Amino acid sequence: MKASGDTAGHEIAKGDEKEKQRQNAFKALEKAKAQEAQKQGRYLWNNEKRAYFFTVTNN
Repeated sequence: MKASGDTAGHEIAKGDEKEKQRQNAFKALEKAKAQEAQKQGRYLWNNEKRAYFFTVTNN
């Protein structure tokens, strides 16, 4: 929802920032998957911290 002082430029900037955050999240997931394939462990999503954490598994 648009706040009273926001202009079209502000709305575009907000959209651009959200897109950057989305792209960074995909890059982080890509990196996590590559590391997961190389190591014994897995990356698990933590809802509380909204991030992936590497967890070592003992097989």
